Amino acid sequence: MIVLDGGIGRHLEKMGAPFGQPEWSALSLIQDPDFVFRAHHDFINAGADVITTNSYAIVPFHIGRSLFEQEGKFYYIRQVILPGKQPIHIKKK
Repeated sequence: MIVLDGGIGRHLEKMGAPFGQPEWSALSLIQDPDFVFRAHHDFINAGADVITTNSYAIVPFHIGRSLFEQEGKFYYIRQVILPGKQPIHIKKK
């Protein structure tokens, strides 16, 4: 599987995930990371060969320098291994 950083934000917004300025799509990862997990499953169930991380807005400009320096690495890791979730296994047809 290939994982890229890309436009997952619109899907999160449509799902009703926490979403607002200045954090933008990072807010869902900070407040309710299960939305990111569910969005990945949506893409996989739709037949995606590639899923994207939700890291676009995990930068000082969006989440603030202090939060980025204190928690930024945690948010990057959190999106790959969401708490209490099993790894996603995909079988190619």
